[in-house]
Amino acid sequence: MLHIMVMLKYLESYGNEASLQNIGQTMGISKGVVNECVIWASSTMLKLQKQVIKWPNEEERKNISARIRKTIGVVNCVGLID
Repeated sequence: MLHIMVMLKYLESYGNEASLQNIGQTMGISKGVVNECVIWASSTMLKLQKQVIKWPNEEERKNISARIRKTIGVVNCVGLID
């Protein structure tokens, strides 16, 4: 669980070098442990990506596109990233 908590904190901080030290101080762990947690969590996510991340089929794309068009007015859009 520590790995995931550290990874989320790291991503929240835009993943810059200074954040490693700050996260370590906040969580009571060394900068090296923060780095190891980030590496472990990211490599684990990459191993699972094909099971979790998928492109929607044609019907799903139409439904997503319709919701986005209705909500914010963007046409032919099947995904948004913040």
